[in-house]
Amino acid sequence: MINLKKKIIIKKNFLLLRIITSRDVNKNYLNWMNDHDTIKFTEQRFNTNTNSSIKKYVNEKFFSNLDFLFGIFYNNIHIGNIKIGPINYYHKTAEVSYFIGEKFFLRKGLASQALGLIIHFAFKKIGLKKIIAYCYENNLGSQKVLKKNRFKLEGVMKSQILFNRKRIKKLLFGLSEK
Repeated sequence: MINLKKKIIIKKNFLLLRIITSRDVNKNYLNWMNDHDTIKFTEQRFNTNTNSSIKKYVNEKFFSNLDFLFGIFYNNIHIGNIKIGPINYYHKTAEVSYFIGEKFFLRKGLASQALGLIIHFAFKKIGLKKIIAYCYENNLGSQKVLKKNRFKLEGVMKSQILFNRKRIKKLLFGLSEK
């Protein structure tokens, strides 16, 4: 069976998004997924990731009809990931999530650019009508990325997340196709 996802490449200037495979899982990737600062605003913070657990996840997404897991590459350096999915093809909706793992590339606008490319892909190529994203209330960087890409705050789930032994809000952002 040929997976057509392999051929999906989205490029703009020095930024390239491509579907990742288990071959992209390496020591750097493993370090990201076990680095407190990288994953502190994700549910991955509860896992101890291994090379094989990450490869299993990447393979699941690669063969899924409901998810697209892209690597974010800057000048051919894998710096993070962005995922669209799960996709609800009936309602034409999906969730988006992302992270920058290479700390040198943080706060340079690359997550915002990657999200912009994924939004275009989701609306124009997949045919989605709405994308949502969740973030913790104290994840100001993610909120900035979402707002920069025209996402609007649509919901606040009070006391939803336990973070550093304190209850915090989980925020729901949404973006509809124009």
